[in-house]
Amino acid sequence: MSKTYYIDANWKRWIAENLLLGASPDHLAGILIQNGFDATYSRLEIEVARTHPYLAASASIARHLKKREWILHNSRMLEESHSSGVEELWNTVETSRFFRDYYAMNQPLIVRGAVRNWPAVTLWTKEYLIEKAGNNEVQVQAGRERNKHYETQDEQHKQFIRFADYVNRVFSSEASNDIYMTARNNDINGKALASLWPDFDNPPDILDRALAENRTFFWIGPPGTVTPLHHDLSNIVMLQVVGRKRVKLISPNYAPYIYNHYHCYSEVDPEQVDSNKFPLFSRVKVHDITIGPGDMLFLPVGWWHHVRSLEPSITISATNFKGINYFDELYTT
Repeated sequence: MSKTYYIDANWKRWIAENLLLGASPDHLAGILIQNGFDATYSRLEIEVARTHPYLAASASIARHLKKREWILHNSRMLEESHSSGVEELWNTVETSRFFRDYYAMNQPLIVRGAVRNWPAVTLWTKEYLIEKAGNNEVQVQAGRERNKHYETQDEQHKQFIRFADYVNRVFSSEASNDIYMTARNNDINGKALASLWPDFDNPPDILDRALAENRTFFWIGPPGTVTPLHHDLSNIVMLQVVGRKRVKLISPNYAPYIYNHYHCYSEVDPEQVDSNKFPLFSRVKVHDITIGPGDMLFLPVGWWHHVRSLEPSITISATNFKGINYFDELYTT
């Protein structure tokens, strides 16, 4: 087997990253040799990287990150020592308690039956939706199953469809993740579905009615629709109107193990974890919950979540809280 004497940029980056992670030079040299690189040249390249001023500067940044890792580790330990799951309340939560104990503390909350009295919960059948807005054109995300990056490449999946045709497809009971109306379509759908607003125009006291128009979103889809693992840059409340959804929630304290590969997304599928590709995910504590018609789920900023519709589903999500809800000023990831 011929030896390679040229180490390209990808391998150099690999050397630098692993040195910063604490791997021994001998271990790295062994891997390079196994991959066909000359032994003497491999050790020389590792030594050049190890003593390079650029790596020293990176190591300084890494030390700061280690301190943050330590803080997260402590938070995880404290969280796991006292929290057995996501707290559930019934019917209502007093406004001051919500903002003190959940909003300010960055803690998720389920309020079962919080919007059970919304007319939408009983009225929104297939027939009713078609009668109220069936002739209007709405926008959806379509063709998602042909592209595993459908969430981050959403622009290429936007498609217009007559609302009646879409509703018929949603309520056909055929499981599919191929088509879904999401918050990404809201510029069009907020107006196209304006006739439905009176059916849920009685928000919980934690929301500011005056800010609702541009910060309230429709999520309508058949069983099988999935929102992959991600976190948001604001607090969100999910108000379930039709059908059930399963939500997997993960505290931001587990961020080092979630494989955040791009923006606020993770490549991990928490429903079927590839332990060979994502071994650190085994350290993550996942809260697995189900919400149904009338339920409210508060998703605090930074909490990771994965959502699957178990039935034809309609959810109203909102960000128009009465509390501060802008957290992206320093977000440059």
